[in-house]
Amino acid sequence: MSVPLRTTCHCLHAVLTAEPLDRVDDWAVPEAGLLRRFGATADDLDRVSARPHVMVLHRSGPLDTAAATAVGARLEALTIAEQHDGVVLDLGVPRVVTHPASATDLAVATQWVGFDLADGVIASHGLEAFGLPEVMCRDVTAEAAPVTLAALTGLTHRLLTEWPEHDPVGPASVTLRDVGYGLGDAASAEAVADTSVMLAITHDSATDRLVVTFFEDPAVLFG
Repeated sequence: MSVPLRTTCHCLHAVLTAEPLDRVDDWAVPEAGLLRRFGATADDLDRVSARPHVMVLHRSGPLDTAAATAVGARLEALTIAEQHDGVVLDLGVPRVVTHPASATDLAVATQWVGFDLADGVIASHGLEAFGLPEVMCRDVTAEAAPVTLAALTGLTHRLLTEWPEHDPVGPASVTLRDVGYGLGDAASAEAVADTSVMLAITHDSATDRLVVTFFEDPAVLFG
């Protein structure tokens, strides 16, 4: 394996409620600007601010069960929230979890991974819970950012569903169907004529990141 193997993987959620639950934790909720950066809407932020009581759920497990641990932890947090009119935060990204428990799906990368774009670098947040290094892609222009984000969403779908059985380092391709699955649009993914973009993944040991380099413009995915 070309990347360091974690012996234990951790995931962290917060359930926010208007009334205290059996346990209330002294935990600072991520600031509104940070939640907004990872997709929170004004309505999401209103719901967060209206629920001052925090219960933190920390779950951990070995690498070979990391996906099951993460899914189980998400379901636990969402179930508690649904029973108490609460809001769930994924503290590993961090962001507001907007999907219901019934829609939780490991293959939908956007449920687990957020992306941040700063100074021409797109970086993922959320893969660490699965024992993976975070992904980064350098020298991304503002014009190329939307198609690059789409391609990276397809890539993270593949990483989540193939790890740890498959080493992510090396040449790879991402297809338009991967993007559809990663976005949670399986019906559309099955309907499209598939196209792909070639890329390479290397592991930067200094930063413990998976560095993605595209061999061609990710726009080729969309014709």
